[in-house]
Amino acid sequence: MDAAIEAGRDTEDLERQACHVEDQMGSELDQRGAAVQEEIKNRPKREPPPSSERLF
Repeated sequence: MDAAIEAGRDTEDLERQACHVEDQMGSELDQRGAAVQEEIKNRPKREPPPSSERLF
C-alpha cells in the first residue's frame, strides 16, 4: 500500500513539474512573440515602386 501511495505522490509531482514547464514555455513564447511584433512594427516602411517598375 505504501508503494501505491508513493507512486501516486510521484505522479502528482511529475504533473506539477510538467505544468510548470508548460507555463514557462508559454511565457517564453509570449515574450518572443511580443518581441517579433515590436520588431515588425518598428521596421521602416518601404516605398512602393514607381509605376514604371510595377508588374501590373
